[in-house]
Amino acid sequence: MENIILKLGGYDTPHENRERISTYASLVGIFSNVVLSFIKIVIGIISGSVSVLADGVNNVFDVMSAVVTIIGVKLSKRPPDKEHPYGHGRIEYLAAMVICIFVFAVGVQFLIASFKRLKDGTIDSYSNLAFILILLSIAVKVYLFTFYRHLGHKINSTPLIATGTDALGDVLVTSVVMVNIISNKFFHFHVDGIAGIIVSIFIIYSAFSLIRDTVSDIIGASPDENLIKELKKRINSYDHVVDSHDYRIVSFGPEDKFAIVDVELPHEMDIYTAHAIISEIEREVGDEMGIRLIIHIEPQGMTGEKYIKAEEKIRSVMDRLNGFVDFHDLIITSETLSFDAVIDGNLLKSTKERKEMVDRITNEIKKEIPGYKILVRAGERF
Repeated sequence: MENIILKLGGYDTPHENRERISTYASLVGIFSNVVLSFIKIVIGIISGSVSVLADGVNNVFDVMSAVVTIIGVKLSKRPPDKEHPYGHGRIEYLAAMVICIFVFAVGVQFLIASFKRLKDGTIDSYSNLAFILILLSIAVKVYLFTFYRHLGHKINSTPLIATGTDALGDVLVTSVVMVNIISNKFFHFHVDGIAGIIVSIFIIYSAFSLIRDTVSDIIGASPDENLIKELKKRINSYDHVVDSHDYRIVSFGPEDKFAIVDVELPHEMDIYTAHAIISEIEREVGDEMGIRLIIHIEPQGMTGEKYIKAEEKIRSVMDRLNGFVDFHDLIITSETLSFDAVIDGNLLKSTKERKEMVDRITNEIKKEIPGYKILVRAGERF
């Protein structure tokens, strides 16, 4: 099924349609969960089991989640407009958040119901057919977990990955229900209330984890280290590029990333040549990696006694100040001395502490190198 959907969506071809792949995948989930939810709800009503009923309603929410995923992916494909010049890609993150809220709601609802069942001690009963159907539902959910995870990672879809995680949770949830059925049917030990509590707690925990990850994406999670390594490798492969650093990557959706990079070129290079090299890198690397690349040029290899002495003085300050770990982009004019300071972000707990660190660096440099207006721009390293 996975290969069929990838083929229909033109995966890994110039005509790849990510929206179509996501939609087809969601339709598979909708059909599967409609069948599973119907079976489990019927079994839950007939047997009077709160844990089976909770599991069935959880599958209903899975159907709703799949519908939200389809709508979210479709809306995220809308082109940029005046109000949203960077596109609508983050709608996918909001779609994933809606899924999380659905999962959390059903968990809380059935946690309450399970405590009530534990208190009143109602006894439930199951047929052999119910046992077989619940067992088959576990197999279906295992398949959906691998199906969604593989597709989600291949097309970089947060909602599909979230749906896959939810499917894995369903496997564990239904397994607890199965333990309850076996205990009840073969050992006459009634643990439906306890099973329901375990199911509910797991659902709530899964929802919380998904909410945490989705909020991190919305706020601005750290970029993938492998992405930075690959980007650096490609940029540094160009002729005349001395080095590159300060990779700042912002995501406006799974398919829409901006990267701002500092690239060092020889200081004696003329502006026209430098601009031509940078423009080539921005176009070629940006197109190859699907990133909107913006490059800031830094002159490398500035010579002269004033630069050598200034670097020595700055390094002496760096050795004295805990948290000041590196610097670059040193520029000296007749009136100003400016550079970018790299500070240890793990030591800073607030914006106030960050400002205090920059002020300390600035004041120490003023003492070491008098006669200049000192301009320090700081960036964190974690």
